[in-house]
Parts: sequence; structure tokens; C-alpha cells
Amino acid sequence: MLLDEAMAYAAGAHGVIGVTGEMKMRFRSAVPVGEPLVLRGKVLWQRRGVLGIEASVSDESGRLLASATGSFVGRGTVEPGTRFAQLS
Repeated sequence: MLLDEAMAYAAGAHGVIGVTGEMKMRFRSAVPVGEPLVLRGKVLWQRRGVLGIEASVSDESGRLLASATGSFVGRGTVEPGTRFAQLS
């Protein structure tokens, strides 16, 4: 869920509101409960209405816990930097 959310925010920062079309995850280490996590998402490419996105979850020390790549299908545009709470 966190990886999907990081991808959605990366798409939004790129100016696209979309839905997950496909996501492939790789779990690398156990995710600690009750500890802060660092989430990152990055748009790799865009073709027509589809974005290729990668995301990762790390602990505070930078140790990679899980990663994913996927595609998002655009359903509209948004001004880059808009907070998702402002859209509802």
C-alpha cells in the first residue's frame, strides 16, 4: 500500500491524476513496526496517458526495505504541487 501511495504522489507531482495499471513489488527486508519510514516515488517515463513509476520504502538509515515499479494510467491532470486533500 505504501509503495502504491508513493507512486500516486509521484504521478501527482508530475501533474497527472491516475490509477494503478500494474505494479511489481520486491520485498528486501522486514519492515519494522512503529519505526519511521522513508518513501520515495519517481516518474521514469510518460507515453500518452501512461506513466512508468518506481517507488521505494527505506528505514531512517537508508536501508532499502521494499521497492516497486509500475504503470499509472492517467485520468486527468492536476497542477503540480497540489495536495491531494485539496482535490476532494
